[in-house]
Amino acid sequence: MKAVQVKAYGEINDVVVVDDIKKPTIEAGKVLVKVHAASVNPLDNVLRAGYMKDMMPMDFPYVTGSDGAGIVVEVADDIATLSVGDEVFYRPDYSEAATFAEFQLVSADAVAKKPSTVSLLESAAIPQVSLTAYQALLMGGEVKGKKVLIHGGAGGVGSQAIQLAKILGASEIITTAESEQAEQLKQKGADQVIDFRTQNFSELVSEIDIVIDTIGGEVQEKSIKVTKPGGSVITLLGVMFEELANANSVILELLFHQANGAHLAWIAQQVDEGKLSTKIDTTFAANDVKKALAYVEQGKARGKVVVDFTNF
Repeated sequence: MKAVQVKAYGEINDVVVVDDIKKPTIEAGKVLVKVHAASVNPLDNVLRAGYMKDMMPMDFPYVTGSDGAGIVVEVADDIATLSVGDEVFYRPDYSEAATFAEFQLVSADAVAKKPSTVSLLESAAIPQVSLTAYQALLMGGEVKGKKVLIHGGAGGVGSQAIQLAKILGASEIITTAESEQAEQLKQKGADQVIDFRTQNFSELVSEIDIVIDTIGGEVQEKSIKVTKPGGSVITLLGVMFEELANANSVILELLFHQANGAHLAWIAQQVDEGKLSTKIDTTFAANDVKKALAYVEQGKARGKVVVDFTNF
């Protein structure tokens, strides 16, 4: 079968290749999926460039891609929750993250049936950003009735976090984004949109219960200062101001989102009920996968980027 492999740490055009590799064979606890589409996530480029090689060293060559959607073509004998022919979406465990391929072997507990109201291609855009946002909110504690600040509301994770915070019953949702995005983000559930280019959020908000930090650096520092004692700052980029958090009695935690089919099943329900949507910026054909990776790395995407593997 064909797969998109990374041969070494380096630039996309130097180390990313399409190779023929051995098709996986079924194993206990797993399903074999014919990949229909997969999304490009910043993590794919971070790992390939070697920025996390000390924390997550990669064994080369490896198949890239961290979430996707497809059709189940084989099921292990010990799995009763999924069947051949099921249309599914998934964010595999890091050890199985290899979605840029014709077929993928995935642990069944990382897989859920895709939302019935959207296509397989659209479903491929959902798992990673939605799981990240959902698990970040859960890590912050009970969301219902809480005041939530979400940085980067126009981004993939931020947009999902706004919608999910609304679903989970947050009393007030504040986000930072460009003012041009304000109306769209309010439609998704934001009560207040702060333009990070012209406004200092730390002068406009206080007594926050939960912060979702997608930016890091100075934003994390200021976020701690506007969080109430006992509140939580959940960061996706690393704990940078632990002493400040301790001094302010604020919980500062780094999220490593996890594969979780049960969470995905709940997310699919929210999509089917019309409460959650994911914006797709661009779809690339499989033979343009390098262009897709570069498009995301260069920060051009204003929504999810999806690669169509149906004609791989």
